[in-house]
Amino acid sequence: MKRCIAIVLAAAVMLFAFAGCSAKEVDLKAVLTEINTKCPDETAGLTELKDTDELYKYYLISPSDVKQFAAEIKTDTSEAPVEIVMVEAKDKSGAGKIKSALTSRFNSIKSTYSSYSPDKLDVIEKCSVTQNENYVFMVVADNYSAVMDVINAAF
Repeated sequence: MKRCIAIVLAAAVMLFAFAGCSAKEVDLKAVLTEINTKCPDETAGLTELKDTDELYKYYLISPSDVKQFAAEIKTDTSEAPVEIVMVEAKDKSGAGKIKSALTSRFNSIKSTYSSYSPDKLDVIEKCSVTQNENYVFMVVADNYSAVMDVINAAF
């Protein structure tokens, strides 16, 4: 009997120990605030997307796949595009759908600017859609590397 209790307790301790090894939780709104602080030239004049309905409107990302997000975009299309979109999916499947939606948007931006404004295409070609577990990011900005440095530092 004592042996059985010891085994159950050992299993419970291991379960709690491994529960602490899960992926790091990152507050995407805090990351966006940090981007705004460290990259003010990139983020000046951007419009924040406030809810998942807006996220769906611009990116066709289903609200049911989203755990949290933070996004700012430039709505003035006469200038080079700036879009900073960070989304945490509820699960791996959702992350795949979100990455697909953001990749579609990214490709659309590339296509538009390749025929409309080839000089701005150089900026876009340096940018990308990336994924870190259930987190998916699309950054289109002149100083892409500085924005990504802030994002990567959060992880």
